[in-house]
Amino acid sequence: MSKDDKITDGLNDRPRNETIGQSGPGIPDDSSEPIVVDDEAVERARQSLMKLDQRKAKQPKID
Repeated sequence: MSKDDKITDGLNDRPRNETIGQSGPGIPDDSSEPIVVDDEAVERARQSLMKLDQRKAKQPKID
């Protein structure tokens, strides 16, 4: 099967190795609006992830 062989010829017709929506590099192949995130939202997410990481580090290791 070549790189450009189709997965299906139905409604979701696309080449096998093609990216979906805005998940890949380059110009998006759909008409979605670009995702805009403010610095406060980024910082909240960072702090939340750091808290999860700290909790995970405190858990006893099971061998």
